[in-house]
Amino acid sequence: MKMRLLFVLILILNFVSISDVSSEINNKSILNEVFLGCVNEDLGDLASVGGQYEYCGCFVNKISKNLNIEDLMSVGIEVMKNSGNENAAIGALLENDIVAESIISCASSLFN
Repeated sequence: MKMRLLFVLILILNFVSISDVSSEINNKSILNEVFLGCVNEDLGDLASVGGQYEYCGCFVNKISKNLNIEDLMSVGIEVMKNSGNENAAIGALLENDIVAESIISCASSLFN
């Protein structure tokens, strides 16, 4: 994930009140930033452009339904802590079970 996206995500999350934490993320600005960060990643030959849009839409949909803003912020901060090491940043991202399950579910649909 691009570190610039994470920085922007954290800035946006800072403007959202922690008291607004619920079981879903309904803030379109936050979800749009996650989606844009996803589609701007270079997947090389792993997926077509359409496939990447499908994957990113699936991923954003799943995290919007299964994470709350506080959880998303925690994931973003953990990734930023490891921003100097891409493998460690990816590892931090995958430590969240909901994120990991969303990635697996959405990525596997690309290959079916």
